[in-house]
Amino acid sequence: MESVEKSAFFPASDDPTHGASRTQRFDRLQVHILASLLCGLHDPKIGVEIADIPWVYNILEKKKEADRIVYEDTDPDTGFILLPDMNWDPTDTSALYLVAIVHKHDIKSLRDLDTGSLPLLQNILMKGLKAIQDTYDIPASKLNVYIHYQPSYYHFHVHFTNVKFEAPGFGADRAHLLADVINNIQLYGDFYKKKTLTFLVREQEDLYMKFKDAGYFDCSDI
Repeated sequence: MESVEKSAFFPASDDPTHGASRTQRFDRLQVHILASLLCGLHDPKIGVEIADIPWVYNILEKKKEADRIVYEDTDPDTGFILLPDMNWDPTDTSALYLVAIVHKHDIKSLRDLDTGSLPLLQNILMKGLKAIQDTYDIPASKLNVYIHYQPSYYHFHVHFTNVKFEAPGFGADRAHLLADVINNIQLYGDFYKKKTLTFLVREQEDLYMKFKDAGYFDCSDI
Protein backbone atom coordinates (compact mmCIF):
# COMPACT_ATOMS: atom_id res chain seq x y z
CA MET A 1 0.00 0.00 0.00
CA GLU A 2 1.36 3.43 -0.91
CA SER A 3 2.29 5.60 2.08
CA VAL A 4 0.42 8.89 1.92
CA GLU A 5 -0.73 11.89 3.84
CA LYS A 6 -4.35 12.59 2.93
CA SER A 7 -6.26 15.78 3.69
CA ALA A 8 -9.98 15.18 4.05
CA PHE A 9 -13.23 16.55 5.43
CA PHE A 10 -16.02 14.43 6.85
CA PRO A 11 -18.83 14.52 6.03
CA ALA A 12 -18.19 15.29 2.35
CA SER A 13 -19.08 18.80 1.20
CA ASP A 14 -20.22 20.31 -2.09
CA ASP A 15 -18.10 23.35 -1.26
CA PRO A 16 -15.09 23.31 -3.68
CA THR A 17 -12.91 24.90 -0.97
CA HIS A 18 -13.17 21.57 0.85
CA GLY A 19 -11.27 19.71 -1.84
CA ALA A 20 -8.85 16.93 -0.90
CA SER A 21 -5.17 16.73 -1.66
CA ARG A 22 -2.82 13.79 -1.77
CA THR A 23 0.97 13.81 -1.41
CA GLN A 24 3.50 11.15 -0.61
CA ARG A 25 4.29 11.46 3.11
CA PHE A 26 5.29 8.43 5.18
CA ASP A 27 2.31 6.50 6.57
CA ARG A 28 0.30 9.31 8.18
CA LEU A 29 -3.16 10.53 7.25
CA GLN A 30 -4.46 13.95 8.12
CA VAL A 31 -7.91 14.17 9.67
CA HIS A 32 -10.25 17.18 9.90
CA ILE A 33 -13.01 16.11 12.24
CA LEU A 34 -16.05 17.65 13.92
CA ALA A 35 -16.47 17.08 17.64
CA SER A 36 -19.90 15.50 17.18
CA LEU A 37 -18.52 12.95 14.73
CA LEU A 38 -15.41 12.21 16.75
CA CYS A 39 -17.26 11.08 19.87
CA GLY A 40 -18.65 7.81 18.56
CA LEU A 41 -15.38 6.79 16.91
CA HIS A 42 -12.90 7.98 19.45
CA ASP A 43 -14.42 7.85 22.94
CA PRO A 44 -14.16 4.05 23.19
CA LYS A 45 -10.46 4.31 22.33
CA ILE A 46 -9.96 6.90 25.08
CA GLY A 47 -11.59 4.54 27.58
CA VAL A 48 -9.15 1.78 26.69
CA GLU A 49 -6.10 4.03 26.79
CA ILE A 50 -7.00 5.56 30.16
CA ALA A 51 -6.66 2.08 31.64
CA ASP A 52 -3.10 1.98 30.30
CA ILE A 53 -1.71 5.04 32.14
CA PRO A 54 -1.23 4.02 35.78
CA TRP A 55 2.22 5.60 35.53
CA VAL A 56 0.55 9.03 35.37
CA TYR A 57 -1.30 8.40 38.63
CA ASN A 58 1.90 7.08 40.20
CA ILE A 59 3.54 10.43 39.43
CA LEU A 60 0.60 12.42 40.80
CA GLU A 61 0.58 10.30 43.97
CA LYS A 62 4.39 10.61 44.22
CA LYS A 63 4.89 6.87 44.05
CA LYS A 64 7.25 7.48 41.12
CA GLU A 65 9.45 10.36 39.90
CA ALA A 66 9.00 12.37 43.13
CA ASP A 67 12.66 13.36 43.11
CA ARG A 68 12.31 14.88 39.63
CA ILE A 69 9.45 17.27 40.42
CA VAL A 70 10.42 20.86 39.63
CA TYR A 71 7.24 22.44 41.00
CA GLU A 72 3.87 21.38 42.40
CA ASP A 73 0.62 23.20 43.07
CA THR A 74 -1.43 20.82 45.20
CA ASP A 75 -4.83 22.44 44.63
CA PRO A 76 -7.19 19.64 43.50
CA ASP A 77 -8.93 21.83 40.90
CA THR A 78 -6.21 24.11 39.53
CA GLY A 79 -3.05 22.31 40.65
CA PHE A 80 -0.45 20.38 38.69
CA ILE A 81 2.97 18.76 38.87
CA LEU A 82 5.75 20.12 36.66
CA LEU A 83 8.61 17.79 35.86
CA PRO A 84 11.18 17.19 33.11
CA ASP A 85 10.24 15.11 30.10
CA MET A 86 11.76 11.65 30.39
CA ASN A 87 13.89 12.16 27.28
CA TRP A 88 15.34 15.55 28.23
CA ASP A 89 18.87 15.88 29.60
CA PRO A 90 18.46 18.62 32.26
CA THR A 91 22.06 19.76 31.73
CA ASP A 92 21.10 21.05 28.27
CA THR A 93 18.73 23.96 28.87
CA SER A 94 18.74 24.87 25.17
CA ALA A 95 16.63 21.72 24.70
CA LEU A 96 14.51 22.29 27.82
CA TYR A 97 11.38 20.16 27.89
CA LEU A 98 9.05 19.96 30.88
CA VAL A 99 5.51 18.68 31.24
CA ALA A 100 2.77 19.92 33.58
CA ILE A 101 0.38 17.10 34.57
CA VAL A 102 -2.85 18.26 36.20
CA HIS A 103 -4.24 16.78 39.41
CA LYS A 104 -7.80 16.72 38.02
CA HIS A 105 -8.75 13.38 36.48
CA ASP A 106 -11.78 14.49 34.45
CA ILE A 107 -9.98 16.39 31.67
CA LYS A 108 -8.66 14.03 29.00
CA SER A 109 -7.80 16.33 26.10
CA LEU A 110 -8.26 19.72 24.44
CA ARG A 111 -11.84 18.73 23.59
CA ASP A 112 -12.83 18.78 27.28
CA LEU A 113 -11.79 22.39 27.89
CA ASP A 114 -14.39 25.12 28.43
CA THR A 115 -14.99 28.25 30.51
CA GLY A 116 -14.74 26.24 33.71
CA SER A 117 -11.19 25.22 32.72
CA LEU A 118 -9.86 28.79 32.57
CA PRO A 119 -8.63 29.01 36.19
CA LEU A 120 -6.67 25.77 35.68
CA LEU A 121 -5.17 26.84 32.35
CA GLN A 122 -4.23 30.30 33.59
CA ASN A 123 -2.67 28.81 36.71
CA ILE A 124 -0.55 26.37 34.68
CA LEU A 125 0.64 29.14 32.38
CA MET A 126 1.47 31.64 35.12
CA LYS A 127 3.03 29.30 37.71
CA GLY A 128 4.70 27.01 35.16
CA LEU A 129 6.50 29.94 33.53
CA LYS A 130 7.55 31.32 36.92
CA ALA A 131 8.85 27.93 38.09
CA ILE A 132 10.98 27.59 34.96
CA GLN A 133 12.29 31.15 35.34
CA ASP A 134 13.18 30.49 38.97
CA THR A 135 14.74 27.07 38.35
CA TYR A 136 16.44 27.43 34.98
CA ASP A 137 16.63 31.23 34.52
CA ILE A 138 14.75 31.01 31.23
CA PRO A 139 12.15 33.77 30.71
CA ALA A 140 8.67 33.30 29.27
CA SER A 141 9.75 34.95 26.01
CA LYS A 142 12.05 31.98 25.33
CA LEU A 143 9.48 29.24 25.94
CA ASN A 144 6.80 27.50 23.91
CA VAL A 145 3.83 26.38 26.03
CA TYR A 146 1.35 24.17 24.25
CA ILE A 147 -1.13 21.29 24.26
CA HIS A 148 -1.08 18.33 21.89
CA TYR A 149 -4.17 17.19 20.03
CA GLN A 150 -4.33 14.29 19.78
CA PRO A 151 -2.38 13.81 23.02
CA SER A 152 0.02 10.93 23.54
CA TYR A 153 -1.97 9.92 26.66
CA TYR A 154 -5.44 10.88 27.86
CA HIS A 155 -4.79 12.72 31.11
CA PHE A 156 -4.57 16.45 30.57
CA HIS A 157 -1.03 17.83 30.41
CA VAL A 158 0.82 20.83 29.00
CA HIS A 159 4.24 20.99 27.33
CA PHE A 160 6.91 23.62 28.08
CA THR A 161 9.87 23.71 25.67
CA ASN A 162 12.72 26.05 24.84
CA VAL A 163 12.03 27.96 21.61
CA LYS A 164 15.49 26.85 20.43
CA PHE A 165 14.46 23.21 20.62
CA GLU A 166 12.65 21.63 17.66
CA ALA A 167 10.39 19.52 19.82
CA PRO A 168 8.58 16.55 18.27
CA GLY A 169 4.89 17.29 17.88
CA PHE A 170 5.27 21.06 17.69
CA GLY A 171 3.86 21.20 14.16
CA ALA A 172 0.65 23.02 13.23
CA ASP A 173 -1.10 19.66 12.88
CA ARG A 174 -0.74 18.86 16.59
CA ALA A 175 0.39 21.73 18.86
CA HIS A 176 -2.01 24.37 20.24
CA LEU A 177 -0.36 27.23 22.14
CA LEU A 178 -1.77 27.51 25.66
CA ALA A 179 -2.10 31.30 25.49
CA ASP A 180 -4.17 30.94 22.30
CA VAL A 181 -6.31 28.22 23.86
CA ILE A 182 -7.06 30.48 26.84
CA ASN A 183 -7.95 33.37 24.54
CA ASN A 184 -10.21 31.21 22.35
CA ILE A 185 -12.15 29.99 25.38
CA GLN A 186 -12.45 33.53 26.72
CA LEU A 187 -14.04 34.50 23.40
CA TYR A 188 -16.29 31.42 23.14
CA GLY A 189 -16.64 29.19 26.19
CA ASP A 190 -17.41 26.05 24.18
CA PHE A 191 -14.86 26.76 21.44
CA TYR A 192 -13.09 23.39 21.63
CA LYS A 193 -16.28 21.40 22.04
CA LYS A 194 -17.44 22.63 18.64
CA LYS A 195 -14.32 23.43 16.61
CA THR A 196 -13.23 21.20 13.75
CA LEU A 197 -9.71 20.09 14.69
CA THR A 198 -6.96 18.67 12.49
CA PHE A 199 -4.65 15.85 13.53
CA LEU A 200 -2.66 13.02 12.02
CA VAL A 201 -3.32 9.31 12.32
CA ARG A 202 -0.95 6.55 11.28
CA GLU A 203 -2.11 3.66 9.16
CA GLN A 204 -0.97 1.15 11.78
CA GLU A 205 -3.03 2.77 14.58
CA ASP A 206 -6.39 1.48 15.80
CA LEU A 207 -7.90 4.95 15.38
CA TYR A 208 -7.03 4.93 11.68
CA MET A 209 -8.96 1.70 11.25
CA LYS A 210 -11.97 3.17 13.08
CA PHE A 211 -12.07 6.12 10.69
CA LYS A 212 -11.49 3.87 7.69
CA ASP A 213 -14.24 1.45 8.71
CA ALA A 214 -16.61 4.40 9.17
CA GLY A 215 -15.93 5.48 5.57
CA TYR A 216 -14.07 8.65 6.52
CA PHE A 217 -11.29 8.31 3.95
CA ASP A 218 -13.63 7.12 1.18
CA CYS A 219 -15.16 10.60 0.96
CA SER A 220 -11.80 12.08 -0.01
CA ASP A 221 -10.47 9.49 -2.45
CA ILE A 222 -9.10 10.96 -5.66
